Amino acid sequence: MGLSRTMFGVIFVFALWFEVLEGGGGGGGGVLSYDFYERTCPQVEDIVRAGLKSVSLSDPTTPAAMLRLMFHDCQVQGCDASILIDTVTMPSEMDSTKNFGIRKRETITLLKSMVEAVCPRQVSCADILILAARDAVAMSGGPQIQVPLGRRDSISFPSYSLADSLLPAAGLGVDGMLRIFGSKGMSIEESVAIMGAHTLGISHCFNIFTCLQAPQQGKAECMEPGLEMLLKLSCPLGSLTPNSSFVVNDPTSLTFDNQYYLNAMRGRGILRVDAELPLDPRTGPFVRRFGENQEDFFRVFSSGFVKLASSGVLTGDQGQEIGLEDFTPPYMAPTTTGNVTLKGVNYASGAGGICNETGIIFGGRFNMDEQIDYFANTRQDIISSIGGRATRRLLRTALFSVTMGSNDFINNYLTPVLSIPEQRTVPPEKFVGFLIARFRSQLTRLYKLGARKIVVSNVGPIGCIPSQRDLNPSAGENCVALPNHLARLFNGRLKNLVRELRKNLKRSKFLYADVYRIVDDIIQNYESYGFQNSNTSCCKIAGQFGGLIPCGPPSNICSDRSKYVFWDPYHPTDAANIIIAMRLMHGGSDDISPMNIRQLVQS
Repeated sequence: MGLSRTMFGVIFVFALWFEVLEGGGGGGGGVLSYDFYERTCPQVEDIVRAGLKSVSLSDPTTPAAMLRLMFHDCQVQGCDASILIDTVTMPSEMDSTKNFGIRKRETITLLKSMVEAVCPRQVSCADILILAARDAVAMSGGPQIQVPLGRRDSISFPSYSLADSLLPAAGLGVDGMLRIFGSKGMSIEESVAIMGAHTLGISHCFNIFTCLQAPQQGKAECMEPGLEMLLKLSCPLGSLTPNSSFVVNDPTSLTFDNQYYLNAMRGRGILRVDAELPLDPRTGPFVRRFGENQEDFFRVFSSGFVKLASSGVLTGDQGQEIGLEDFTPPYMAPTTTGNVTLKGVNYASGAGGICNETGIIFGGRFNMDEQIDYFANTRQDIISSIGGRATRRLLRTALFSVTMGSNDFINNYLTPVLSIPEQRTVPPEKFVGFLIARFRSQLTRLYKLGARKIVVSNVGPIGCIPSQRDLNPSAGENCVALPNHLARLFNGRLKNLVRELRKNLKRSKFLYADVYRIVDDIIQNYESYGFQNSNTSCCKIAGQFGGLIPCGPPSNICSDRSKYVFWDPYHPTDAANIIIAMRLMHGGSDDISPMNIRQLVQS
C-alpha cells in the first residue's frame, strides 16, 4: 500500500527509495530571493502594481479579493498558484466549499498576460499572485512589504476534498488558528497580526451562518448582542448561497488599518476567532497592542506575510511538487550506474517484506535486509565517485522513503499454508512484536549508512483491498476485519518506533506517514474525491471484486481508471496515489508527523 510514483526531487526508495533534493533554475537558483528577476524580468513588480491599480479603479473590492485569493492558495499546498488550475475530468481545488466566494482569479490571468508581453516565460503565476496580494495591502493603506520571489507553479492539483481538509473552517477558534499559522513558522504575535487581514473586505453569509444559527459549532459567547442581532437580520436563513449575501468586516472595509482589533476588543468580531482573540491569554495582549499602535501592527503583519508567502513553495526545478523529471531508476537496471545514482535509486521489490521469509511463494524478491545491502553498495560506489565527505553531505540532504509491512501480513502471516505453516500458531501481538524489533534494526542500520531524512509509511487498510475482499467473501461489501486489525496493531507500534528513533538517533528526521488514515478516508468518502468505485480492481480477471488473479494480459481493463481507487487486487490507481502523495506532501500532523514532506525537504 505504498506510493507507486515518487514525486520528489535525491530519493532512495526502499520499498525503499532515496532521492537527492536540490534546487536550481530561474534567475536566482533553488531558493527565494529578493532579486530573483533582476536579470530576466526587472520590470515585473512595476507591471503587476500598475495592472492591479487599473483593475482596482473599476472595482475597489479587488485588493481584498487578491489578499483572500493568496491566503487560500498558500494554505492548501503552499503558494504555488494551484488555486488557479481548473480541470475537466474531476473537481478541483476551487470546488471546495471553503473556497466559496473566492473571486478575481481572472485578475491574475490578466496580470500574467501583461508580464508575458514584456518577459515571456520568465515569471510564475505564483509570484504574480504574491505580488498582487502584497500590492493590495499597500494600495489599501497598509505597509509596503518586500517579498522574496522565485516560486514555481504547480502543474498538479489537489482534489477539493484535500482543500476542504486543509482550509480553515468558518467556526475556527484560537487554538486552530495558532496551529495553522504555527505550521507556517509564525509566532503567536505574527499569527495575531496576520488575522488583521480581516480588516479588508467582507464575510459572506454562507460562512457566518453556522456561527449564528448553531452556536455550539462556532459562535463565541462573547459576541456583542447588538452585533449578533444585526448579523441575523443581514444573514437570515435562506441567504446561504448567493455571493451577494454578505456583511462588511468592519466600518473601513476598503482600508487596511487596525480597525479589526478595535472591533474585536468591543465584542464586534464577526467570526468565532475574531471574538476569541482578545480574551485568550496567549493572543489578547497582542490584540490590545495592535489596537493601540497601528505601525506596530503593520511591522509584525509584514513579517508574518513574508513567512506565509514563503511557506511550502516550489523553487528551482521543483515545478511538479518537488518534481522529478522521471521515475527514480531501479537498482537492478543495467543503466543505474555512475552519475545516475547521484540522483537517487529505487530498491523496491514486489512481495518483499521486513521478514526474510515474506513472499517466499513468489520466489525471487528482495526483502528489506537485501535492499539495504544494495543501498550500501550504492553508497560505496558514490564514495568512489565523489569522495567520502561529499557523499556524507549528499546523503544528509537526501530523502529516504520506506514503505514496508503490508507484504508481511498479506504474503506471510495471513497465508501460512502457502508461506510459513508454523505461523498459524503465532498470536498477532507476538508476530507484530517480531516485525517491529526487526524493523528497528533495519532502520537503525539505514541511519548508520548515512540516511537522515527518512519517511516511514505505515500499513494501509489491507482488509479493504480487492484480494482480501474476494478471499474473505463472508465480509460481504465490508472491508475484512482481521487484516485491518493487524494493520492497526502494527501501526500503533510503528508510530512509537519512529518517535523513539527520532529521539535517540542524533540529527535524524524520521517522519511517520499515516497512509492507513489517508487511504481509509479515500475509501469511505470516495465520491467526494471524484471516484465511482472504491472496492473493485480496474484491471481484473476473476472474483466479485477482481481480486483473485493478478492483473495480466488476459485481464479486462475498466474504461476509466481515474474513477477507480484500486488498479489491481493489491495496489491503488495513479489517481488514488496522487491524492496520497499530495496529503503526505502538504498535509497536517494527522496525515504525517512531526512535519510534512515539503517541510522536511526545506529543513
